[in-house]
Amino acid sequence: MQRNKLFTSDPSFVLDPKPVKETIKIVYYIKEYVAKIKKLVGKDIKMGTWNKYNYACSKVERYVKWKYKKNDIPIGDLTSQFLIDFEYYLKTEEGQSQVTINKVIQRFRKPIRVAVAEGYLDKVDIPVIVTTPFRSMLTSHFQVSKRTICELSY
Repeated sequence: MQRNKLFTSDPSFVLDPKPVKETIKIVYYIKEYVAKIKKLVGKDIKMGTWNKYNYACSKVERYVKWKYKKNDIPIGDLTSQFLIDFEYYLKTEEGQSQVTINKVIQRFRKPIRVAVAEGYLDKVDIPVIVTTPFRSMLTSHFQVSKRTICELSY
């Protein structure tokens, strides 16, 4: 019986390699995330929460088909422009209200943060949506101070 070696002199040997960005797809990854959290229904989350994540996943899937004319795209193609265009799509093509758009994007960001933590994706500068009664703005950072939000809303 041959045992796996943790240390080897062979540079091509990698224990538990992570797939490259070009092979992992955005919609696929989000669907996998949604499938994982479905197993937590009744234990850690409610069915309504899972339904909301599933809804967000379906919106991302529809957007990718609309924008790229493909079923899925590589996760490495995820940029802040992707999110800006996604927000535009939700407003114009789906007719979503700003509150719904904010929640869909919030639920989209969660699996992307997990992908970054798991090493499937480099840290992405996903904008935060700052809403005011009259407009929404995309900022270029995850963390926005309360002072910045107040300054942007006036």
